[in-house]
Amino acid sequence: MKQKVAKIVSGMVVVSMVLTACSTKSGSDATAEQTSNDTSAAKAVTLTIFTDQSPRIENYETNWFTKQLESKLNITLKFSLTPSDSIQQKKQLLFASGEYPEVIMTGMPPTDQYKYGTTGVLMPLNDLIEQYAPNIKKAFQENPDLKNGATSADGNIYSLPQNQICFHCSYSQKMWINQKWLDKLGLKMPETIDDFYNVLKAFKERDPNGNGKNDEIPLSGAINTWNGEVYGFLMNPFIYNDRTTYLMFNGGKLVFVSDKPEYKEGLKYMHKLFAEKLIDPASFTQNLDSLEQIGTNPAEILGAYPAGHMAMGVPLTSPLQKDYVAVPPLKGPGGQMTAYFPPSYNNGVWSITNKASKEQAIAAIKIADYMYTEEGTILSTYGPEGKNWTKAKPGDKDFNGDQAVYYYKPGDYQSENMVQNDTWSQNGPISLTEALREKFVAPTGDLFNPDSYEFRLFKETKDKYVGHEPKQALPNALPFKPEEADEVAQLKTSIQKYVDQNTVLFITGGKDIDAGWSSYVEDFKKLNVDRYIQLYEAAYGRIKK
Repeated sequence: MKQKVAKIVSGMVVVSMVLTACSTKSGSDATAEQTSNDTSAAKAVTLTIFTDQSPRIENYETNWFTKQLESKLNITLKFSLTPSDSIQQKKQLLFASGEYPEVIMTGMPPTDQYKYGTTGVLMPLNDLIEQYAPNIKKAFQENPDLKNGATSADGNIYSLPQNQICFHCSYSQKMWINQKWLDKLGLKMPETIDDFYNVLKAFKERDPNGNGKNDEIPLSGAINTWNGEVYGFLMNPFIYNDRTTYLMFNGGKLVFVSDKPEYKEGLKYMHKLFAEKLIDPASFTQNLDSLEQIGTNPAEILGAYPAGHMAMGVPLTSPLQKDYVAVPPLKGPGGQMTAYFPPSYNNGVWSITNKASKEQAIAAIKIADYMYTEEGTILSTYGPEGKNWTKAKPGDKDFNGDQAVYYYKPGDYQSENMVQNDTWSQNGPISLTEALREKFVAPTGDLFNPDSYEFRLFKETKDKYVGHEPKQALPNALPFKPEEADEVAQLKTSIQKYVDQNTVLFITGGKDIDAGWSSYVEDFKKLNVDRYIQLYEAAYGRIKK
């Protein structure tokens, strides 16, 4: 999520972070935890961890969760801290100087994992996981994408990622519509591309805000933000469009989508909307701030907008936010599809360096294994039971209407401005599977209350989008080799720029779709799309071996 989006949702940080720490325990989990944490014969060791000095953590070495780890695993932890805004630069300097500690607890992108792993700076974790980390092994078995994301191009695991899933984020190409306007005009939620056209036309012509002025904006959007472009959601009824790679699977083979006849038909549909002034021309130039100004106009002038989540266009602080709900994927010539973005697991957060002795490496992997458990995740995120969280009461319902397991006490504990010394504030290799997150007590009553926002997103996603994703989607975490990563990044930048520029020109009439289509398609040869596909196929092939 981009920086702007983070600012927009700052008012809901409490709720969002509650749900990213939810978990529950099964019998098999309990067995794995017991095996992992049998440290009675372990030799006491000291580990130094390089990480960022979080403004939310008072002191890592006196931190309550740190003391729990030390006691449980018979270790002593020391910390080498650097401010968050300079930690990546500091990490590179440490590696260059050779003066790095045993454990690195900060972002380790795939290229760094491969570079420092193949040169021996980072230890391969494969054997350590096999021998000492049953909970990590179990997580890999339950979620192959997690293991694929953690595995470098040479087949080794050099850094562990967080096992964290944001459910609604995987279905983030959403459209939000003014339900109040639909009700006032006697309109049903649009189901097809024709329905959507007719709804937008009614929004423009029938004065749904009731002020007697022709000031309604049926559909607006924004650029350079999280799925705020109108040609993401609206292209999927014609051909699958993630608006990220512009690739899709067809019969198990990767194909490029933006040169296909179906893409052309989608452009014609959107050009029709634009020509009839149903799409705001500013959609192709404005940023999220401008979209928010439209969405919060006291006259209520906005009919619909695409965004990764509702509060990007109409923030939770606005009374108008209660009027907007998600539009299900529209049916069109290509079916009823939504873009799907599998969780990314390729950014490591826990690496063991060649400075670690055998005993230190074992202790380090056991820390990660414990933090992958339900207990480790809950305690590292919330601190001691009874202070900020409790067990759910009998009859409390979770997100799926079943008996809940945990209850989070409302308050400002998770505020981004609050300094505390109970938790690691979601740093480190925690495990937050979707099944676990849904086990907290679900909000009741008014779902449009800002405190219920995360549950609102969960419901909108589950009820309207799940089941319309493709059977096969390209993972975000692919093991590119460093030279491949550089090449694919250059090709991707050029291709995305070309597609986006021409898509906007075709929609707005800057280029005639029929007259300009052939030359548009021909130019993809110059952009080396075939090589682009080849690189993705090679990386994807590595995770399927």
